[in-house]
Amino acid sequence: MKYVSLRLCIVFLVIAFLPISHASVDAQSEKNWEIKIDYSGEWRALVESDNSDRRGYGSETITTYAATESATVRKLDDSSKEMCIELWSDGELVDDDCTSSGYGEIEVGKCKSNCGDPSVPFSEMPGFGLIIATLALICSAVYLRSGNLNIRNQ
Repeated sequence: MKYVSLRLCIVFLVIAFLPISHASVDAQSEKNWEIKIDYSGEWRALVESDNSDRRGYGSETITTYAATESATVRKLDDSSKEMCIELWSDGELVDDDCTSSGYGEIEVGKCKSNCGDPSVPFSEMPGFGLIIATLALICSAVYLRSGNLNIRNQ
């Protein structure tokens, strides 16, 4: 019985000190986003953060507050006038693009190629700590159960 208590204490200590990852507060906090539409005609914008469908005419700035933002803006005419879109986050230009195509469409803020940040280790991904802690509990339960069986057999 003495050895079972010792094992149990060791298992709980190991689980208690497992490095559980928490996303930084800054990474999840809301930012001030501005989607600046520069066009003299009619347009339609799909804004991701609030899942809104907006229509307008002429230049306009759409302001949102979210952790991330992206938008798709489409010209609603077949003119060859240039439409430019800029995505700003807390006063810093994040993405911009222009089109002169009739009914042209621009996406800003969306990953265009090679998405993901390879510099972030897997252990810092959200939920990794929970998965490791759950696996540790399962392993310790199996270990303790087999330890209890060995004690009974002796």
